[in-house]
Amino acid sequence: MTETEVEELLTKIMSNKISDKDLQALQAIYGSDKHFWNKISVIVDLKLRSKKAKISNKFDNVIYLQDSSEKVIGIVVIYNENEPLKINEIFKYIEMAKSSNIDAYLAIIDKYGDITYYNLSEVSLSKG
Repeated sequence: MTETEVEELLTKIMSNKISDKDLQALQAIYGSDKHFWNKISVIVDLKLRSKKAKISNKFDNVIYLQDSSEKVIGIVVIYNENEPLKINEIFKYIEMAKSSNIDAYLAIIDKYGDITYYNLSEVSLSKG
């Protein structure tokens, strides 16, 4: 399935016009992905906030933010509120974003489906 077809399915989700066939198509794409519903939730939320977002094929729990020319301008790392944060993984994403000169964000999804976004950045603390 092409990115355009996935985009059309997400548009149907947002307009409440998704059919069982459409849902099965989405599940077929990411059926083995345990982060599937979280990615869809964050993509829809970002689109409702007028942000252009794309699911990463390279990382399990990452979404790319894009500008109008489809250039990646940020990454969003997705976690559930009851999932332990892997600090080394967070640092890896911060370093990746820093080396690519893009922003990094953390999206936490609570048990009600509400999403809270945090800006990720490196802080150097000095004594005294």
